[in-house]
Amino acid sequence: MDKVAEKYYGKKDYWQPRTMPLTVEILEKKEHSLKLKVEGEKHTLFSPLRKELVSDEDVTFAAYRAEHPLLESVILEVKTKTKSPLQAIQEAIERMQQKFNTIKQEFQKAFKRGVTHPEFIQKKKWEAYTERER
Repeated sequence: MDKVAEKYYGKKDYWQPRTMPLTVEILEKKEHSLKLKVEGEKHTLFSPLRKELVSDEDVTFAAYRAEHPLLESVILEVKTKTKSPLQAIQEAIERMQQKFNTIKQEFQKAFKRGVTHPEFIQKKKWEAYTERER
């Protein structure tokens, strides 16, 4: 295991869930804009977070960029009209949690029933997908 992977995963020789804690550094803070450097995560968290942020009508700008392809760190920038950017981020995370919990519950229901066509996917799309995979 290379040193970067060892730092990230620990000294185990098998894959394990993320063990690297998130660290947040405020780079710039104004009343309606916030720029953060976050270490310990990249696209897995920040792509859906950015999408959720821009769905908020009060958010005028939300973007992130990876500092380097091999590093697990991003710069997140959020601008808002009236509420604080931190409040917008907190609300977006809460909405994401609700969505992920709903997805988890739907998958669990589908697996318990053993259905071949999960209710949360349109039947024609499911059939097209399974036909393509054969």
